[in-house]
Amino acid sequence: MAATLLAGPVTVVGAAPAFADETDCEVGTTRYVNESSYAISSLSIPQSWGLATGKGVTVAVVDSGVDSGNAHLRGAVLPGTSFVPGPPTQDLLGHGTGVAGIIAARYVDGSALVGAAPDAKILPVRVFQDEDTTGSRPVAYPPDTRRMAQGIAWAVRNGADVVNVSMSTRPTDDALPELKAALDLARRKDVVVVASGGNQDVDEAFTQIRYPAGGDGVIGVAATNQSGEVDNWSIHGAQNDVSAPGSEVLISYHANGDCLAGQDHAYTSWATGFVTGLAAQLRQRYPKESADQIAYRIMASADRPRMSERDEVQGWGQIRPYSALTMTLDPNRPGPPIPGVAPRTEPKPAGSPVSPLTARPDPLAPARVQALWWGLAAVGLCALALVLRPWLGRLGRRTTRGRRRSAAEQA
Repeated sequence: MAATLLAGPVTVVGAAPAFADETDCEVGTTRYVNESSYAISSLSIPQSWGLATGKGVTVAVVDSGVDSGNAHLRGAVLPGTSFVPGPPTQDLLGHGTGVAGIIAARYVDGSALVGAAPDAKILPVRVFQDEDTTGSRPVAYPPDTRRMAQGIAWAVRNGADVVNVSMSTRPTDDALPELKAALDLARRKDVVVVASGGNQDVDEAFTQIRYPAGGDGVIGVAATNQSGEVDNWSIHGAQNDVSAPGSEVLISYHANGDCLAGQDHAYTSWATGFVTGLAAQLRQRYPKESADQIAYRIMASADRPRMSERDEVQGWGQIRPYSALTMTLDPNRPGPPIPGVAPRTEPKPAGSPVSPLTARPDPLAPARVQALWWGLAAVGLCALALVLRPWLGRLGRRTTRGRRRSAAEQA
C-alpha cells in the first residue's frame, strides 16, 4: 500500500511581502527570501544556537532525495543512498530538499533561511521518485511503505543519530509489520526517529493513528498554523506527541535558493523538520542521553495549556527549543514521565532501633491517692478553721460577759 506524502504540492506560492510582485517559486530561477518567517521567529530558534547547532550529529532524511546543489546545503549533504533509480542527491519533487533545509540549512548572504541545527550533517535516503505534483499521470516510484521501512533501517545501520520521516501511512497498511520492524531496530540502536502525524485535504476534524509517527519511541508531530494552533488540516490521534509550525515556513527549494511554503495550510512535513532539528541540537548538547530521554526533553518542555495533560490534537504542545535545551530532568515535573525514572515520593520516617519506654504500674499508687485525699481534707479543715476562728472568738467573749453579769446580779 502506498504511503501518503504529507506536505502537499511544493509548487509554493510566496507571500507578497517576501516576493513583492513575484509569486511563484520556479525551478531554474534562484531567489532568496530576506525576511524571517513566522515559523523561525515563533520558536526563537536563533536564541538556541548559543547552546547547540547540531555539530557532529548526522540526520537522515528519508524522503524524495536531497538536492546537494542548493547553496543552503553545500557541504552539509553526505553520500547517502537511494532505493529508486537515480542518486540520493537528486530530488525531482523538492520535498526532501525542503525538509533538509528546515533542519540544517547553512547561512547564505541575502537569505533569512537558517536551519534549526545549521551544523548538522544530512544523510539523504531516497525512497520515492515523484515529479508529478498534479496527479495527472502515473509515477513509477511513488511513496511506498516498504521502501520507507527499508530507508529507515538503512539509515539506522549507517550512522544516523536522528531520522526524519515526513510521510505517514494508515493503520490498515499491509506493510505495517515491516515498518514497525524498522522502528524496533531504531529503538535497539538508540536512534531518535521523528515523523509527521499526517495531513488531510479537507477542513474537517479527523482522528486516525498514523505510522511511523504512532510507532513505539517515535516522536509524532502535528502542525500549527499562523495562530499557533493545530487546526483540522492536521490529522488528530494518539500519534501526536508535539506540534511545530507548518505554515509560513522558509524551505530550501530544489537547487534554487529558498521559498516560503505553507501559505495555504499548515503541513506536518515542515513541522517535522523543526522537531528533527531540535533533536539534533539535543543530541549534540547531551551526547550521553538516550533517544528516549531526548524525546522526553522535547515533549516535557513543550508549551501547552495544562502542563500535566496531552491531547490528540497537539500532543504535549508546541516545541520550545531553548527550554528543551536547558531544562532539568525532574521526575516530579508535570507532563510525560522521565524514561526509566520513578516519580519521587515523600520518604517515610525510618524505624528507630531503640524500643520506646513503657509505663509500669505503681504499687503505691492507691496509698498515694488516699494520702492525697486525706491531705486535701486536712487543708480544707485548716482553711475552715481559719475562716471560723474570728467568729468563734467573738462568740466566746460574749458568753464570758454574760456570765459575769449574771453573777453580779445574784450578789
